[in-house]
Amino acid sequence: MTFVKKQNRILEVLKAGKVPLGMQIYTGSPSMIEILAYSGFDYYMLDMEHSRVNVETMEHCVRLPMPLE
Repeated sequence: MTFVKKQNRILEVLKAGKVPLGMQIYTGSPSMIEILAYSGFDYYMLDMEHSRVNVETMEHCVRLPMPLE
């Protein structure tokens, strides 16, 4: 397996002198998180403390979607 360095959108936005746009997510829906990723958000924070999402569900939410090119 080859290691491919991912771009860090938050650092890129900060270096450009802009403010990163993100959202705190309380859902355990991988589809919702994928929609946010494709919508142009720079980051999202998955919250397991204030929601009823278990570890098994969250595992599917942290997988990175394929980039649109």
